[in-house]
Amino acid sequence: MTRLSAKSIVIKMLTALFISIFLNIQVFASSSISVSGGDSLPGVPYYLKVNGGAYGKPVLLNFWTPSMGANNSGGYQFSEVFKVDKSAIFKIPAEVMSENGEYLYEVKYGSPLKTVKQGTVSVGVGSVDVGKSTLLPANQVLTGVGDRGVVKVGLVDSKGNPVEGHYVRLIAGNGEATIKAIGGNLSNSNGEVAFEVTMLKEGAVTLTAYDSTSDSILESRARVALLGSRIQSSLFKASVLDFESLAAMGTGVGELDSFEFSDVPLSVKVGEDISFKVSALDPNGDLVADYDGTVRFSVVDGSPLSANLPGDYTFTTENLGEHTFSLGTTFSSPGVYEVEVRDLAAPTVFGGHTFVVTGAAAVNSSSEGAPVITNPTAGTYSNNVVAVTGTAGPGARLKVFDNSVELGMVIAGSSGNFSYTTNQLVDGVHEFSVAEVNESGVVIVSSATVRVTIDTDAPKISNIAVEPKESLKPGELITVRLMASEPLSRAVMVFEGNFFEMTSIGEDIYEGKFSAPLEVGEYSVDVVLTDELNNDSQYDDYFKVTVVTSNDVPTVQNLKATSGTGRVILSWDDVVTPSNPVTHYRVYYGTSQTELINAVETFTSSNTWYVPNLTAGQTYYFAVVAVDDRGNTSSQLGEVVSSTPSSGGVTTVTVDEQEVVPEVDNGEAGRDALKDLESDVSNTGPGGIMALMFVSLVLGRIFVRKAIV
Repeated sequence: MTRLSAKSIVIKMLTALFISIFLNIQVFASSSISVSGGDSLPGVPYYLKVNGGAYGKPVLLNFWTPSMGANNSGGYQFSEVFKVDKSAIFKIPAEVMSENGEYLYEVKYGSPLKTVKQGTVSVGVGSVDVGKSTLLPANQVLTGVGDRGVVKVGLVDSKGNPVEGHYVRLIAGNGEATIKAIGGNLSNSNGEVAFEVTMLKEGAVTLTAYDSTSDSILESRARVALLGSRIQSSLFKASVLDFESLAAMGTGVGELDSFEFSDVPLSVKVGEDISFKVSALDPNGDLVADYDGTVRFSVVDGSPLSANLPGDYTFTTENLGEHTFSLGTTFSSPGVYEVEVRDLAAPTVFGGHTFVVTGAAAVNSSSEGAPVITNPTAGTYSNNVVAVTGTAGPGARLKVFDNSVELGMVIAGSSGNFSYTTNQLVDGVHEFSVAEVNESGVVIVSSATVRVTIDTDAPKISNIAVEPKESLKPGELITVRLMASEPLSRAVMVFEGNFFEMTSIGEDIYEGKFSAPLEVGEYSVDVVLTDELNNDSQYDDYFKVTVVTSNDVPTVQNLKATSGTGRVILSWDDVVTPSNPVTHYRVYYGTSQTELINAVETFTSSNTWYVPNLTAGQTYYFAVVAVDDRGNTSSQLGEVVSSTPSSGGVTTVTVDEQEVVPEVDNGEAGRDALKDLESDVSNTGPGGIMALMFVSLVLGRIFVRKAIV
């Protein structure tokens, strides 16, 4: 009978303990595996989803067609690796799925690989209830070309249970939209597939869902309407929209239909200088935000000579479909005035308002019998063309002065009314007066002076702050603060076809917010300012924001492999991401360059690692991907390197009479990795488990040596 040494006993006990733990982990992992896929039709790709595996671990699928049967010598084999959500999706090509009948499959998982699930797939019969399955939302409205809507397709069977694993397409009825599946076309465990819909032109589109797995078209429909830029301003002001009307109008939405007066004083007195707003409207009563026509005012009922109306005005896109006519309208006599405004290019488009003027004619303090100026009155004007009107003796010869400089001459009418329109005036203070002269031009008597200020200067941006401005994450909130040169009645940011109102947060300081786009790129932002006199200024491409963050993790570069005794040591360049830091790496390896079926997770972000317990003389191939703190991985494996471990067992060195495993420079090995293994064994992969057993054996040797000493 052979007597075992204390050292041998300890080693065997530790080995047995860790093998037991390893097997228990594998049994537990295997028992959590589930498979979903549903039935299918012949001649279309089939998707089988395996759930419950450990992140980064390989899984194999054996698949037999009806004509093969469960013949282990034949069949097809597919391999995948479990993703972050602990799932792996196998795509069976259409050419394999060419027969009707029952297909057999088995799933192999664990280390060593063993069968954990078996099942069948029925091909030829669909299980989706086209009447109960849905497209949601049924109706939605987009407000600008390039805006995106989301439509969800929900697949259920006749009992309302979700149908998973079906390949679904969303089709636009008239082709006026681009459609992109979000997260793939395969229905998830809730039977849902989400699609992003981008409209290409104004109008409405009807969407239909086609389930290619069951070769069926859902009865449910979804509709998306694009309004475009014509009514975005009113949308921003929370107008209530009727989808049915919008869809019925199609591309006619937003055409100019009429004008509307608003902000009109409730009462108007003779000589009072008033302001009002005119808005361009479409058939639904919404603003036509891009109206750029010219309008003219006229009196259609009442005395035209007693009304001083604004001159012709040309709208610009900066007006966003509405303009305030400030202090440019007066009435010199009491009465009822029906005032109309018409588009000069489209005379059938008009709007009107009835002004009721009360009181007696205003009289300026001047010499008896002198001319009286009824317009303008003292104040500030944004229009640099002024109509000087008033009353004088019938047929009186009148000279109009500005700052004592003669502007021109006019003859009073038979009723004593006169009107003179200036040329364009410079900004600043103007003092108007009207003098009656004789035939020789000598002044007989003068009116009182009317002092006005002309201010046509558009407001300016004194300073602007954008936070954040660069290195934005998709969807990140952007805050903009600007300081204007004067008080504003409105400040708007125009971004990607949408209007974002800014609010006053202090003296001449305004703030607004919007979200960064979902796609990486550089985007321009326009700013439109309107002062209290309705002077507008538009700053095109005033500032830019840059979205640089994506879910892509850079590819590992400069991978090197160094052979050792029963192991291979790997090193590579550190991977630096724009925002989400790399937490660790995943090492893939195998005995063939095209079959890297083994995977192991490193414990830290160190750029050095070794793979132990390899067969001496066997060439192994390696590739490495980086993993960030959100679970995103390098989109490509990068370079694949090879190395052949040497024979001779595990090399050790002696330090203070204790044998230890050499550490890898700048990496993790031996005892340094023990804490990580203890805290997160499930994420170390098969290589990590073997490393744990390996370290335990070494520690056992150390323990025995110290005990013997």
